[in-house]
Formats: sequence, structure tokens, C-alpha cells
Amino acid sequence: MVSLSKPRIRELYEKATVPLGAKLAKLGLTPNQVTLSSIGVAAVASILIAVGRTGVGLLVYLVAVFLDVVDGSIARATGLESPFGTLLDHYTDRCIEFMLLLALTAGGYIPGWLGVLAVFSVFSPSYVRARGEAELKKTAMGVGLFERKEKLTCIVAGMLLYLLGLKAALPAMILLASAGSIITAAQRILYFRRVAEARQPQHTSSLTGA
Repeated sequence: MVSLSKPRIRELYEKATVPLGAKLAKLGLTPNQVTLSSIGVAAVASILIAVGRTGVGLLVYLVAVFLDVVDGSIARATGLESPFGTLLDHYTDRCIEFMLLLALTAGGYIPGWLGVLAVFSVFSPSYVRARGEAELKKTAMGVGLFERKEKLTCIVAGMLLYLLGLKAALPAMILLASAGSIITAAQRILYFRRVAEARQPQHTSSLTGA
């Protein structure tokens, strides 16, 4: 039985989406243009959700997520991958997540304390990864229980259940996403701790006799 790790799944996904990126590139779209447009679409979605247009807002939000996914496909298809593009993409990810959580809190879908907890927890793994990779020059890709797709899956699933009448499911799923994110942050801290300890020089003591 073949076991697929997270990095391997990501590799297969990136290869599979290159043809889509090539088609979108023919429309004259650049990766950074698509990345920035996803923020605008997410802002519209968040406003719709906040004012009670939950179903329409969710559909528009999924468009924003799609745009935020295909920007990387365009970059790989056109050879326009760059450190700045990666930075912009990661920043956009956090903006899109923040706007959705803000909309759910402002719209009364979840209590304020849960909104604050969710913002803190879902951002923590990204911060730990960014600081750890910057300090130790070691990637943490694939490390942790909940990455972005798991967090978004929980929140979107909660919103779908909310639309089906199970209103309590939305805060429950956001609480699950928050818990998974906190666990992921802890896993990454421990991962970088092991990396740092492995790089420390080994001090050996020798006994000498007189």
C-alpha cells in the first residue's frame, strides 16, 4: 500500500494544476494579478456574509479561494515563480482568512470570544513557520496537523451546515479549526526546536588522569 505524505500530495497537486495555469496564462493574467484580485473578491464575500447574505457570500468566497489557489498554477506554468510572489501569496492567504473570520464575528454567526480565539489560533502556525524558516533556514512545509486547506475545510463545512439549518455546527467547526491550528503551532515549535538542537555542537568531556 502506497502512503502519500503531505509534501508528496502537494507535489502531485502542483503538477496536476500546471495545465490549468497555462490556460489561464493565455488570457494575459499574471500570478500577482490573480493573487491581488482574490483579496478584492474575498472583501466582497465578507461584506455579503456580514450583512446576512450567507449563501451568496460563501459562493463568492469560494471564488476568492479558487483565485488564491490558481495563482501558483499560473506561476509554475509560466516560470514566474519568485520569492516575492510567494511572500505576496502567503500574505493574501492570511488576509482572506482574517476577512472571513471578521465577517462571521461581525455578522453574529459566532460569539466575539470565538472570533478572537480563531484569529489568534489560525495565524499562529503561519507565524511560527515564517519565523522558524527565517531563523533556521529550514522549511516546515507539511509539518503539523492543520495546514490551510484543513482550516478552510472546517470553516466552509461549518458554513454549509449552517445554511442547512444546523446553526450550532458553524461555531463548533471553527472551534475545531482553532484547536487544530494551536496543535499545529505547537508541532512546528517542537519541530524547529529539534532542528536547532541538532545543529548545536556536541560537547564531549574527557576524563584525564593525573
